[in-house]
Amino acid sequence: MKCEIVSPEREENSELQSDTEPRLTLPSLLRGIGITLLIAASLVFLVQRWDGFSEIARYASFLGFTVALAGVGILCAIRLGDSRAARALLGIALFTVPIHGAQLGALLYSVFPESFAVSLRYPAMLHWQAPSAFSALLTTGLGMAVLVPLTFFAVSVYSRTSARGGTLLLLLTSGMLLLPLRDPNIVGWLVVGLLVVTGTLDSTVWRQEKELRTREGQFLRGLYFFPTVLLLGRNLVLYDTSAFFFCALFSGLSLVMFSVLPSYSEKRETRMAWECSAMAPAMIAVLLLTDQLVSLFQIGNPFVVPLFGILAAGVLGLASRFSTESGRNYLVAAALTLLTTIGWNTVLHPNILNSVLALLVSILGIIGGYTLRSTTMKWGGGLTLAITLLDHLRLAIEIQSYSPWMVLAFFGIGAVVFSSVIERSKHWP
Repeated sequence: MKCEIVSPEREENSELQSDTEPRLTLPSLLRGIGITLLIAASLVFLVQRWDGFSEIARYASFLGFTVALAGVGILCAIRLGDSRAARALLGIALFTVPIHGAQLGALLYSVFPESFAVSLRYPAMLHWQAPSAFSALLTTGLGMAVLVPLTFFAVSVYSRTSARGGTLLLLLTSGMLLLPLRDPNIVGWLVVGLLVVTGTLDSTVWRQEKELRTREGQFLRGLYFFPTVLLLGRNLVLYDTSAFFFCALFSGLSLVMFSVLPSYSEKRETRMAWECSAMAPAMIAVLLLTDQLVSLFQIGNPFVVPLFGILAAGVLGLASRFSTESGRNYLVAAALTLLTTIGWNTVLHPNILNSVLALLVSILGIIGGYTLRSTTMKWGGGLTLAITLLDHLRLAIEIQSYSPWMVLAFFGIGAVVFSSVIERSKHWP
């Protein structure tokens, strides 16, 4: 007997052809209740005490639960001809795949722990202990042997065209939970890497497919991020954290808000709101990264503010490049950030290098303002240039040993020569 599960795209198209059918039917309501109960059952399973079972038997029970979900889903398709129920059950089975990764990762970590985690005591509901290294490896191998074909079949039900790529992505991200690594710095940047890969695929590949733009397709796209969330949550709850870890956390949050969440909305205002909101965690990440770089490389006080300004402006510049809307506002914000931080730092810490940097940034700000036709950038560059020149004059009067006249002369000659170049060019405003 042939098992054919209708794709979500075809089923949604058939719904649009019928205007008399109510949006919420009794079968839909019962299906939603069933899905909620199954998710609750999965979560209760994770925190339930299993005093009469070993950890291996406990995992085998959960693996059996996942297989049973997939089996009942296939049965609904074959016997009852209900593609929706089949996809719902297979979707819950996919939801448990990252949880399997976390459980198998706990078994492996119990026999291959890092030195700092040997004496850690875990909550009873999260305690997993394999009797031996062999049993942990064997259980992991058998579990993956079951989960790989199950994952491929379930993903192909949602999207046949991206079945291989989706299966590989979900298994790869879930596989990161198997690694016996809990160091917060490593985990933090591993999370960033996974979010970059998953977010890039989601924004450039998955959302282009019709099957993955349906409600059920969006569920599958969201599920690809679930293993990374588990990886992050595991370290937050059970292990120590660090500044690099939180830097990675805010970087990942910003990435999701900027690249992923806007793709789930059709309204331009909502997309712009998500992208703008993403800059808040991004700036927190830049601040944390600046602090760590200063400590790591013993950077002196005169260069701390410029470092933050350059990094923040770089983030805003990247936002202007990858924004789904016009990136001009992000470029203006990047310029103002750089002008403000560099100009302020020149007043706080006067030296030749800061002087050169302030003059260069202010002149570039004025040029950028004319190029982008931004009055704000032009005035910002001009104000920074005026402050820098006044500060040079003050220093020349108060400190005889500090003579920045050569720096001013160099930039003055350069500005005149550059003006001659652009005067003859037709590409400048």
